[in-house]
Amino acid sequence: MSALDDKPRLRRWMDTFSDAYTKVVLVVAVAMLVGLPLLGVPLTSTATTVGAFPRALGWLIAAAPCALSVTPLAYVVRLLSSPLTATYYSSCSLSCLTP
Repeated sequence: MSALDDKPRLRRWMDTFSDAYTKVVLVVAVAMLVGLPLLGVPLTSTATTVGAFPRALGWLIAAAPCALSVTPLAYVVRLLSSPLTATYYSSCSLSCLTP
């Protein structure tokens, strides 16, 4: 009797699914990284176009099981790193930051 036979049926299915899901996510990310530049998308981002590398990385992040916790954090980091936010905080005095 193997260790696989000792697992409940749902657990075996989840292991099989997660193994296949991980492979599909990685294959799609590599396909984006290789295929998009062949279609004319630059590898890195420019002022007007999002590159293939950031798109593939975005796919990996969005497809991750922990995306529900990573996505809100990414929004906060993006908002805090935007030039508009930096301009706002550097142009206002300390009194506008306190209630």
